Amino acid sequence: MNWSDVIYVGVETETLTSGEIVRSWTWSKRFVNKLSVRSKEFYEARAIGLKPEIMFEIRSHEYRGEIRLKYKDVEYEVIRTFDKGEFTELICSRGLNG
Repeated sequence: MNWSDVIYVGVETETLTSGEIVRSWTWSKRFVNKLSVRSKEFYEARAIGLKPEIMFEIRSHEYRGEIRLKYKDVEYEVIRTFDKGEFTELICSRGLNG
């Protein structure tokens, strides 16, 4: 694998402005390998109401538990991770929480 795909992982931040909580996202670039969702993973997730659409392999030391990411201007939520030691697989679905 050549780590040529780019995602942006998001961390939600909250700030207090004029007495109101303002939420925003900070995005960080990561190089990943885009993978196909395995059929077993797909059907197991569908059985509990999730729709895995895309999967990425990221270096484990670069993944810090982020739950949202962008790939080609589309936002995804991480619905499952699989730690494989040096690498972590991120199984993602589009737009779970809007």
